[in-house]
Amino acid sequence: VFWRSQLYIDQPQFLKFNISVQKDALVGVYGRKGLPPSHTQYDFVELLDGSRLISKDKRALSDADSMYAYIAGFHEEEPGARHTRSVNVLEAGFIQYLDTGIWHLAFYNDGRNTEQVSYNTIVIESIMECPQNCHGNGDCLSGICHCFPGFLGPDCSRAACPVLCSGNGHYSRGRCQCYSGWKGTECDVPTNQCIDINCGGHGICMMGACICNTGYKGDNCDEVDCIDPSCSAHGVCIHGECHCQPGWGGASCEIAKALCPDQCSGHGTYNAETSTCACDQNWTGSDCSLEVCEVDCGNHGMCYGGMCRCEEGWTGTVCDQKACHPLCSKNGVCKDGKCECDQGWTGEHCNIGKWMTYKQILLKNVHEISIIQTNLALFQKFFAS
Repeated sequence: VFWRSQLYIDQPQFLKFNISVQKDALVGVYGRKGLPPSHTQYDFVELLDGSRLISKDKRALSDADSMYAYIAGFHEEEPGARHTRSVNVLEAGFIQYLDTGIWHLAFYNDGRNTEQVSYNTIVIESIMECPQNCHGNGDCLSGICHCFPGFLGPDCSRAACPVLCSGNGHYSRGRCQCYSGWKGTECDVPTNQCIDINCGGHGICMMGACICNTGYKGDNCDEVDCIDPSCSAHGVCIHGECHCQPGWGGASCEIAKALCPDQCSGHGTYNAETSTCACDQNWTGSDCSLEVCEVDCGNHGMCYGGMCRCEEGWTGTVCDQKACHPLCSKNGVCKDGKCECDQGWTGEHCNIGKWMTYKQILLKNVHEISIIQTNLALFQKFFAS
């Protein structure tokens, strides 16, 4: 849902937009000539992140001074109402060249909370005297760029607070590659500190690394693990649960189940003296329930019904290949556990098109998370059966 406004431009001109947002606001400003803009149809778009702007305490502007919107709830102000309460606002600004005609503006709240946003516009007589027109990130006065809050440099081209990798790394192949001494998805955590100092509530932080409690794993101890990851050598650990071989039970497949005469699965003969099954040809296992595999499943899988069932993280007919994320196969090729993207695609799982906008990427990730959750439910149902 957008909050919308219109501007009539009687002659081509440079227009400066002065916008005030609150601390945690994440707002997109879209502009389009002649028609209302959308996430994919616009002539210009500016993304404002309140957490990266400079705070300036000031009195809220009245309706006579600016346009108001309460984005996300869209509670529009009563006509003639004036505001005098003091609010902590953050200043942002940008310049756009607008042709003659009616311009439609749309404000979109990409944050979680209802946000108050105000804006006004000022006609700029000329910005041609400054280098690169200040990149639209500052005012040009007597040939010198005076940068808006959040930008630096003689031409205002440098962000005061780097958005990518926190200034402690470089962005490559869909992820941040951190410089020495930094870690985390945004390279914002020193290497001698834990990314999550509480280690997910399932471990303790020591020398910058989480030491997980039994039953948990991962860098932040936020992944469920089997109490005994080897499942006593009588099963396979999948999503924190041991799936035991026939004849074994218990949380860690540590309990041998007693066999009865009718427990040779119809593929063997029960020997009462030894309490064991003598299996028919091509069948094996303590209860003769496993069809003999023609291939060796190696160290990362087990044979069930003549086929290899691989441990988590491994794939292939004999479980000898490291698995990639399921999304990889759509726009890339999995090689040794890493996804190599087709031309035009990037990201760890090759699911980000190089032409895609910020909003398209966000919506795509939400859709793919839903697909992954559905597939995971089906996967768990398969093994439960």
